[in-house]
Parts: sequence; structure tokens; C-alpha cells
Amino acid sequence: MEGNIYENNSAEEHTFATLPSDQEKWCDQERQAGRQTPQRGGQRRPHCHLYCLVTICVVLQIAGLCAWICMYSKNNAGIQDLDAKVSALKAKDSQINAGIQDLDDKVSALNVKVLMEISGWKRFGRKVYYLSKTTITWEMARVQCITMGATLAMVKTEEELKFLANAIAQPYWVGLSDLGTEGNWKWLDGTSPASGMWTPGEPNNAGEEDCGEVVKKLNDVSCGQQRHWICEKSSVI
Repeated sequence: MEGNIYENNSAEEHTFATLPSDQEKWCDQERQAGRQTPQRGGQRRPHCHLYCLVTICVVLQIAGLCAWICMYSKNNAGIQDLDAKVSALKAKDSQINAGIQDLDDKVSALNVKVLMEISGWKRFGRKVYYLSKTTITWEMARVQCITMGATLAMVKTEEELKFLANAIAQPYWVGLSDLGTEGNWKWLDGTSPASGMWTPGEPNNAGEEDCGEVVKKLNDVSCGQQRHWICEKSSVI
């Protein structure tokens, strides 16, 4: 019996020895917590670093975008300013070209006027007139003007008559006759002269006077007479 008791006691002691006490359990939990805590801390640090890196990248991108916008705005303003200057230069160039063209026109007109004066042509209104230095019959004068690309002068207004009268000192043939119908005086274009342009008492048809001449006013004279002659044509300037 005693032997069994001791054996039972030994078995209980062995059981108690193998079962952990509360203190040992607590120590084991602490050790496990101690091993897990660094692991959790180590897992959080990489996430923090990633967040910081992403934030820095975003900030850098925003800063770069702002810099690009500022640069674009400055460049765009510079381009607009340059365009405005180019437009102003073009406008000024157009004005200069217009001035040059106007000056060229005036020089050309002056040259034409000088050439006309030298060659015997005179300008009045929208016409130019050639005053001959020789004398021929009325019909020859008409043909001569045609060969010059002109026609015998047809004096239609008082102003034109005064201009020609002041330019000449002797009779000149003009493009006026009643060769078609006696007494029906016509200019070469078929129009009739104004009555106030005739010399008083003319036309009188004294001695078959069928052609017209001008001195101070219009006069009828024989077409076979020798007279200076006046050609006219439209002015090109």
C-alpha cells in the first residue's frame, strides 16, 4: 500500500511539474507578444515610406505643372505682343507703299505733262490737245488727227473754248462742219455746238464756208483754206 501511495504521489508531482503555472503562461504570452510587436512595427514602416514617396511625387508634379503654366502664359503673352508689333509694321509698310505709289503716280503725271508740253500737247480737264505748228486744209487736218490717235477738237463748253482761245493767237481748225446738210452745223460726233459759242453774226456761209475754226470764238470758213489745227483725245492721267 505504501508503495502505491508513493507511486501515486510521484505521478501527481510529475503531472504538476509538466503543467505550466500561470506565471509561466504569462511569460510565454509576453515572449510571443514581444516577438510579434517588432514584426508589426516593421510592416508599418514600408507603408509610411511609400506614402511619403507618393506625396513627394505628387507635389513635384504639381510644381512642374505650375511652372509649365507660368512659362506657357509668358510665352503666349510674348507671342501676342510680337504679333501686335508685326501687324503694326505691316500697317506702316502698307502706308509707306501707298505713299510711294502716290508719289510714283505724281511723278508719272508730271513726266507725261512735261512730255506733252514738249511735244505740243496741252492738258485741260479730261482732255489733251495738240496745237499744230503747220497749216493744212480742214480735211487733211481731220486725217492727220486720226493718224495721231486723236480727232479734230470738239469744243463743247465755254470753259474749254476760253482755254483754247487763250492758248492760240490765230485761227485753228476744229472738228465742226455743215458738210452733211447745209446750215446744220455738227461736231464730228454728231452733236450741235451751243449758239453762244459762235462769233457774233456767224455762221454766215459767205463763199461756201462749210468748216469751222476757232480764234476767240467759233467761225465758219471755206474748207480749202490753210489753217493750223487742234487735235484732242481723252487724258490718260
